[in-house]
Amino acid sequence: MEQESAGELLEAPEHEEGDAESLRIAGLERSAQSLRIAGLERSVRRLWIAVAALLLAGGALATGVGTTHDELSVRELTISDAEGRGRIVLSANAEGGTLAHFDAQGRLRISQGIEPDGKASFALLDPNGAKRIGAAAFPDGDAGIAILDRSEKVRIQLITEADGLAGTVQLDPQGRKRIETFAAADGRALQSFLDPSGGVRLQLGTRPDGSAVSSQPHHAEAAADAEGE
Repeated sequence: MEQESAGELLEAPEHEEGDAESLRIAGLERSAQSLRIAGLERSVRRLWIAVAALLLAGGALATGVGTTHDELSVRELTISDAEGRGRIVLSANAEGGTLAHFDAQGRLRISQGIEPDGKASFALLDPNGAKRIGAAAFPDGDAGIAILDRSEKVRIQLITEADGLAGTVQLDPQGRKRIETFAAADGRALQSFLDPSGGVRLQLGTRPDGSAVSSQPHHAEAAADAEGE
């Protein structure tokens, strides 16, 4: 998966007093944030494509639930409870395999599988059929987890990438990113707090040498505008 180098993120000159230094840090952190968000959003898109495909596979298996067979098939197996209700369905073919769990009312609750390209994924659903947790591990080393609320809106995203980059995103009920956290393999780390319009209001982080990085981009822009007047 292509991504901007993590080494470009959080680079900032050593702290000096004065508005000019604050403006340089603010500009750099905004640039770093745009690179980081692009990488995280690509990973999240991959995660949800994988989860959507898995849920479709689980739904297809549900059509066979409810019928008890005395014959055991090595390609597909339904395990029924004492009432004859199919509760676990396993299916395998040349393209991959799927395992689906159903509750007593026949509702899909857990679906997991492996695809031909080596991608593994699973999804957890609540009793109302709403997706609540989805996860995927990709053959290139990337992995991700998404946690959804009862309205199936993504509220928390966790991503790790093959190059050692790790990130989290927390969203409000309207789907707007509000808190983002980023950690690179070289020791750099950054946390950003956004307002409802998506503007970064506060960033806190550390460099590999342990020195602190902090900025308030909107305040720096306001100071620059005031100086120009």
